[in-house]
Amino acid sequence: MSGTNSSQRQWTTKHVRVLAAVLLALSMLIATGVVAFAQDGIGARASQLGVFCVKGSVIDHDEMGLKDFEVTANGPAGEHFSDLSDSNGYFDFLNLSQGQWTFAITLKDAYTMVVPYVQSLTVTMDYGKTDCTKIRFKIAQKVPVIVTKIDENHNLLDDWLITAAPGKNNWFAYPSTEKTGDTDSKKQFATGTAVFNLTTGDWIFSEAPPAQTKDVPDPIHFRPIVPNTGTQGLKVVCTLDGTGNACVPVEVRFKNLIKNACIDAFKFDRFVSTGEVPITTTTGLANWKITVKRIDNTVVASGLTDATGRVRFINLLPGKYKVVEEVQPGWVVDPIDPAYQTVYIVDVSNGSDNCSEVQFQNIQQNQFCIEGIKFDSFGGVGLPGWQVSATPLKKGGFPAVGVDPTFRTASPVNSDFADLGIYDGKIVTQTNDLGKFKFVFPENDYRIPGAGYKICEQTQDGWLAHNPLCETVYLPKRPGACAVAKSFENQQVGHWDTVIAGKNAPSPNSMLPGTPGIVNAGQGGYGHDGGGWGHGSSGAGCSTTYSVQAGDSLYGIGAMYGVSAHAMLAANPWVYGRPNYYVFTGDTVCIP
Repeated sequence: MSGTNSSQRQWTTKHVRVLAAVLLALSMLIATGVVAFAQDGIGARASQLGVFCVKGSVIDHDEMGLKDFEVTANGPAGEHFSDLSDSNGYFDFLNLSQGQWTFAITLKDAYTMVVPYVQSLTVTMDYGKTDCTKIRFKIAQKVPVIVTKIDENHNLLDDWLITAAPGKNNWFAYPSTEKTGDTDSKKQFATGTAVFNLTTGDWIFSEAPPAQTKDVPDPIHFRPIVPNTGTQGLKVVCTLDGTGNACVPVEVRFKNLIKNACIDAFKFDRFVSTGEVPITTTTGLANWKITVKRIDNTVVASGLTDATGRVRFINLLPGKYKVVEEVQPGWVVDPIDPAYQTVYIVDVSNGSDNCSEVQFQNIQQNQFCIEGIKFDSFGGVGLPGWQVSATPLKKGGFPAVGVDPTFRTASPVNSDFADLGIYDGKIVTQTNDLGKFKFVFPENDYRIPGAGYKICEQTQDGWLAHNPLCETVYLPKRPGACAVAKSFENQQVGHWDTVIAGKNAPSPNSMLPGTPGIVNAGQGGYGHDGGGWGHGSSGAGCSTTYSVQAGDSLYGIGAMYGVSAHAMLAANPWVYGRPNYYVFTGDTVCIP
């Protein structure tokens, strides 16, 4: 029994223990299921209800947060909340109800909305959203900047273009251009002004003249006065007015000296007909260059005359100018009418209805001529009454011996360019009171155009030439301006000796034939007349002249005529200007 009872007790104990373990496991399983069910139920409910909240920011045009701006929220059931933006510009509204909400910002301190942002937003709170809705208000202060455009006399100027461009670090601004005095209905600018509404920051202002139109065909030129560079910078800052709702306008001014002065230059061909009653006519000359210069001779502008003989110079600054005509071959100012010149001084001014006017009148020279001058080296004064001749280079040229009529003035008169005659195949004239000479040739002779002439001066006792006695000059192929001969320069003996005494003159021995670098290639011999340095025929006139041939030397020529080297140098001092006293083919040498 006891055994049986003992066994029964053991069985009972084991089964109780198993039952207890089963019950414990079931209880844990049930608990786990309940927790899992509870968690799944919460997630399903949250997903079903949604998250109802709004987070936002208030920023300026540079996208920097703005503090203490009030934002309000109005709900579907009449709810009303407000919040102030913090130091970083942030605000938020939490725990909102489902439905449509309106959020608005209260503007202050002259701030306005930046397009396309709006002052009031509508947001619908609906199920299924897992995060807060984000909104933003972007605002900026707009400062009125009034730009005034005036000229040097403070006259207001319309139609000038003013541009405001963002300066350094003004990243989010953009340039704009306005026209002074714009009458557009949306602008209505006052005369000479343009108005900009600019965000704060650095700006650069520049100007430009009115565009060319039918009413303003010529471009306007100007010189900036204030500012003198034509551009100016401005840091735009909003200073609130008394109401606190607007920025005080900022003023900018551009002042210029307008270049609207002008000159009309005319070029005419003046012709006086011959007859019982001379008639003067003027015809415009086209393609004639006219130049406008400042008084210091720097060039302002130049242009060519049109078919009427006119050229206009516009956009000049007020002041005095030189108006200069181009000198063209074959044309001269009429010598009998001193009113006309080749240079005019003109004083021009702004604001005149008509341009300043100058007239150039020329007469055409239909002649072939050669002109030159004979002067004294001492002071550069012209030498009057000095005979000069012109001999044709080509055989049979004008005048030809036995072909062309010859004559010779018995008593030469020292008048302006008076011919002494034509004889021995040459033309002879003499210098006038100013030392000038001129040869005039026939206009109707085929031998004249392009012909070459040997122009020679006459030697005179007591005078020494500084350059060759003859030179070759060619006439132009068409009649017109005179060909110009090189000037003949002479000096009296005493002055010349003074000049030589001041130089490192070579010694007589160094000038003997065969001395290296002195006598031309060792040509010719040396004849000695017994005179010392500076003696011989120094100061005497020429007994004859000699035309240098190839291979000649100065001393060799002298030897042919029995004249010393000293005497040849004294009679031809112009060779001092030549390296090693060389003479060249075609030079005319004086034989004392």
